[in-house]
Formats: sequence, C-alpha cells, structure tokens
Amino acid sequence: MAAVETQKVWAIHQIIGSVDKQLDPNFRNEKFIDDNRKHLMTVLDIITFCAKQDIPLRGDDESDQSLNKGNFLEILELLGKYDSNVTKRIESLPGNAKMLSPDIQNDLLTSLASVLLDYVKSEVEIASCYAILADEVKDASKKELLGASLRYIHKGNVRERAIGLLN
Repeated sequence: MAAVETQKVWAIHQIIGSVDKQLDPNFRNEKFIDDNRKHLMTVLDIITFCAKQDIPLRGDDESDQSLNKGNFLEILELLGKYDSNVTKRIESLPGNAKMLSPDIQNDLLTSLASVLLDYVKSEVEIASCYAILADEVKDASKKELLGASLRYIHKGNVRERAIGLLN
C-alpha cells in the first residue's frame, strides 16, 4: 500500500514540480508571462496581417452566434482550429486580458503604426534627399482629407511611404 501511495506522490511531483518550484513566484510567473507573450504575438500578427492586406479588423456583429464575426476574430478562430494552445490561452485568460476588444485592437494598431513611423523616420534621417508629398481629396461623405507621404532614397532605392491622413 505504501508503494502505491509513494508512486502517486512521485507522479504528481513529476507533473507539477517540487514544492520549492511551486512556491517560487519566479517559476510560476515565467510560464504565465511566456504564455501571455505568445498570446500578444498572435494578436499582433493578426492585426499586422489585416493591416498589410488592407482589410478591416471588425465586423458588424461580433457575437458568438454571428456567422461572420469580422476578420480579426475569424482569423483567431481559424488559428485556434489548428493550434489548440491559441484556444486554451483565450479560454484561460480573464475577460479583461484576452486582448480581443475593439479598444485594445485600436491601441495595438496605433502602437504598430507608431513603430512603423519611427522606422520610416530613421530611414529618412539617413537619406541623402527626401520630399514631402501632400494631396487633398474628398471621401464618399464629401469630407476633405489630406494625405501626406514621404518620398526618399534608401540604399539606392526610391521609397514612398504614407505617413498620415487628416480630416
């Protein structure tokens, strides 16, 4: 009987680790932090993909019953279909940490745009010459929009980057 109990304790020890590791906050936090980073990278990859493809993140109806929840949630669901860790992370996180809300999507998109703009600035700073291009157009609702772009030479190649759109 004692051998069976000892084997059970040993098996549990193999799964959850030693008492020292369980009590060590750094050990517990490392996995938690790593899982959260993976989730954030997945969310950022989807947002970056949608931005590169020039497709909207959200749909008209993002409820669970909707047939089309929008590109962001549909791509996330598709990834979860092939990688169970994606689904497990979403299910295990509290509602305010899932990074699925429209506000969080907008914040992450703004952060990505800021990083990209900083990258363009660094290229322009070392360029031998550059030009600022601006053009005004009216959208479908007759609002005037001003688009701004930079055109510059980087490593012998002409680059043109949109840097802003103002009402």
